[in-house]
Amino acid sequence: MTRAILLVALLCAPAAHAASGAGLAVLPIPEHASLTAAVRTELRALGYDVQDAAETERVINDARALGAACDVTVRECALELGGVLGARMVVSGLIVAGQLELRGFDVVGEIALGQAQARLDREDVFVARLAVIRLVRPELEVGTLVVDCDVAGATVTVDGKRVGETPLSPQTFSTGAHEVYVAHVDHDSQTHTVVVEFAQTASIEVKLRAGSTTPPAKRAPRGDEEDFVTVAVLDVIGLGGDERAGITAVIVEWLQRKDGVVVVTPAEIAARAGAGGMAALNACTSDDCRALQVTEAVTVDEVLIAEVVRAGTAGAKAKKARAVRLRRVAEPGVIGAIERPLRDESVSVVVPDALGEIYPGFADRPGLEPMSVVAEKPVSPALIGAGVSAGIGIVGLAAGITGAAIPPDPLQPERNAIAASLLWGGFGVCVAGGCATVVLAAVGLLPAERPQP
Repeated sequence: MTRAILLVALLCAPAAHAASGAGLAVLPIPEHASLTAAVRTELRALGYDVQDAAETERVINDARALGAACDVTVRECALELGGVLGARMVVSGLIVAGQLELRGFDVVGEIALGQAQARLDREDVFVARLAVIRLVRPELEVGTLVVDCDVAGATVTVDGKRVGETPLSPQTFSTGAHEVYVAHVDHDSQTHTVVVEFAQTASIEVKLRAGSTTPPAKRAPRGDEEDFVTVAVLDVIGLGGDERAGITAVIVEWLQRKDGVVVVTPAEIAARAGAGGMAALNACTSDDCRALQVTEAVTVDEVLIAEVVRAGTAGAKAKKARAVRLRRVAEPGVIGAIERPLRDESVSVVVPDALGEIYPGFADRPGLEPMSVVAEKPVSPALIGAGVSAGIGIVGLAAGITGAAIPPDPLQPERNAIAASLLWGGFGVCVAGGCATVVLAAVGLLPAERPQP
């Protein structure tokens, strides 16, 4: 009904409402004409083909005159108005709790595209720009960071990524808190937390004292440079789900126990890389691509990539056989690789053994308890016995059912005796076989714990 009235409104004044062909229509923000105009201006600045304000308001006013007023912030109303205006996208806005809230709608797909807010604590142009960027181009919500250091040649690292040496030109970063680490070989290092705001410049002044530099906290204190390595561990890729998560946990724990190794976990990589970086990482199909994406987010010496693959075995069980493949990737490529089957023992046995081969010479830190591992026996004798008992129990059940199905006959006492034997003997064997199956299966599934050698 609303759309019909809107169409009537459009037809009543064809000259005034000739279709503009504009791709985007901005609906008026109630009682905030200047803010609506600022939103249109900012969208045009980003390259959007925005419909003329007067034409949009004519259609809405004519609809109201015909009694078809609706809430322009509601999806159904915004889509109806967008269809009548001939727009492919509609942006509406309202003021809620001291904030401008913009909402975007895809008229063709008839879906909501999202919403964004900006506080009304600045001039309309600034508020509109921030809200529009958050709605349609969130990657543009950035500010400027200036690092002023009294020592030339100091290395500046922001969120674990090297950005240059002092004197450093102003740098652009996403809004929010950032960790800035400044270091020079002949001076004490400093770490600062700086908050970058949209379209603003955040400045820090760093005065380094003469001395020896200290590495950033994420990298941990170094021992001898030759014996120290920083390893980024990626989430395991390939086959399986729970199995991959278990392998990742074992890899991280094993490396964290080693003297001279600093581990950057998958969670830390995700936090540093952000949504965009992780999307690029997940899209990689080669080790070089994965290593490049990681090193752009964090400062590491190498990347450890683990993958669960089908084991190269022949026979009927080959489809279920798996192997874990580990690769150390650094400049100029793969510096170590190993593959171990997962058929005979659990990942907590296989993976540490494999890691020990591609990371030779790294001893456990003093005072650590041995890693507790669980050995899995693929087919234990107890489980085989459970299978045999289950088979015997099934045979007994079939015999009991057969005995119960033979009707008694007073003239054939021998047949009656056979039927009774089948009935009671069969059910007895069934019960015994079932009990044996439960006990043996429980014994066969119990894992045996042993310390890592």
